[in-house]
Amino acid sequence: MVEILKKTLALIVVGLGVAGCQTQPVETMSYADQQKLISQILDRCHAEGARAGTPAEKDCFAQEVRAEQYKRTLRRQAWASLGSSASCTAITNGDTQTLNCY
Repeated sequence: MVEILKKTLALIVVGLGVAGCQTQPVETMSYADQQKLISQILDRCHAEGARAGTPAEKDCFAQEVRAEQYKRTLRRQAWASLGSSASCTAITNGDTQTLNCY
């Protein structure tokens, strides 16, 4: 049972790490990460039909950047809220261990 709790904790830590990447403000991202994000945003715009080098691409890019920043802000606020109110308790009863998180 201890192994299951260790694996669960590891998954939670990995999940928080991934979520952390998605909450990082764009302004604090490394140059390489910013370039990846730019490429992803341009891919989204092109998938929506905006052609490269057109005003539609420029407008789409600006809108997608604003949306990305807004989503990251919401995620940061949600994680901060969760972090301040969440608590976990481990209960051991003989061979049974229970992990409760609220």
